[in-house]
Amino acid sequence: MKILLIALESIDNIGEELLRKTTEFLVRQVCDDADIHVAQLKPNRKIIPNTYKLDYYTGAFLFKSLSWMKRPVSYRVKNICYIIKYYRYFSMQIRQSDKVILPVGMVKYGTQDFSYIFHLINRLASKYKKQVLMSAMSPQLADETDWRYHQLVEAVNMSAVKMLTTRDGEEGEKILKRDYIRRDMFCDYVGDPALWIPEMYGVKKNNICSNVPFVGINIIRKGIFDDYNKALTDEALLGIYIQLISSIEAKGWRWRLFTNGMRGDIAVLKELQSNMGFSEDYVIYRCKDGKSYAEMISRYDVVFGARLHACITSVAVGTPVVGFIWDDKLKYFSETMGIRQFFFHPSEMTAGKIVSALEEAMNFKYNCRNIGVYKQKTKDSIRNFVLS
Repeated sequence: MKILLIALESIDNIGEELLRKTTEFLVRQVCDDADIHVAQLKPNRKIIPNTYKLDYYTGAFLFKSLSWMKRPVSYRVKNICYIIKYYRYFSMQIRQSDKVILPVGMVKYGTQDFSYIFHLINRLASKYKKQVLMSAMSPQLADETDWRYHQLVEAVNMSAVKMLTTRDGEEGEKILKRDYIRRDMFCDYVGDPALWIPEMYGVKKNNICSNVPFVGINIIRKGIFDDYNKALTDEALLGIYIQLISSIEAKGWRWRLFTNGMRGDIAVLKELQSNMGFSEDYVIYRCKDGKSYAEMISRYDVVFGARLHACITSVAVGTPVVGFIWDDKLKYFSETMGIRQFFFHPSEMTAGKIVSALEEAMNFKYNCRNIGVYKQKTKDSIRNFVLS
């Protein structure tokens, strides 16, 4: 059985590595002799094989030269350029595989241009009669006026797609069935595969907090609210981080800032470091891999999470987590894990409230049975797809 995993690791977000590796771990759990290959959803010029570099540069040049076009024409131009850049790359990968799994976590067309890529991949899989699992996706709500939304609906309903699962609980399943699915296919809610981090890496936590709490503060880039809900300015977000650090220091707690590895997040960390003057001992710019990231989070007594997989990793290894909701996927995650009371909408987020929540979270015990149900649903969905 040749399984192709198409991941999104080219954006340097450790969460994407965790998604791919835990999915690969689960595939091997249900089919230990699977021949697993990995391709990238959006390979950049550094990682795309030399065989396809001319395609890549041709598509990139065309898009840059035609970038003056206004919407919605520019969407169609980008679509054509993606096909030029990636058609042969995906064609070869899919043709040589038996089944395809997309462990990228999002059915999106707005904030990230997934509609073009999904349409191309699923069209090629349909052409070569390969089955596709779109695994543990967080769906974007429908916008009937957006051409990309309709393209994504078309991609989801291509004949190759046999299963579509969501990590957003029952509400995510409702959105998929209402806004996306137009034919008979398996659809269910599952857990994020990264909940299987302890089994994959052997990383677990002693849930006894130290006398002086150690807080991990996860940093997110500027512009995140402009891209999603415009609920907070960049200056206000920076101000909350500064006030949070000051409040934690006032309580005598230890703390450290860390990112998921994306350049924009690291830039904010460096700006905070420049403004506040703290030393390198207080920062982790980028972990070398998913295991070191999970081990780092397991050493904190509590985490303030910004990126989704900082929150998921915390729950997976048993570290209490407090977070804020810049996208619905964080709201749904907190609801499915039974920790909604520790997640804030931007309008209600202050340093004081966060510190109080951090203190409360350190005395909270996760519902391991509930987490186990979501983990098992993820494994079962992958088993059913791989072995069907």
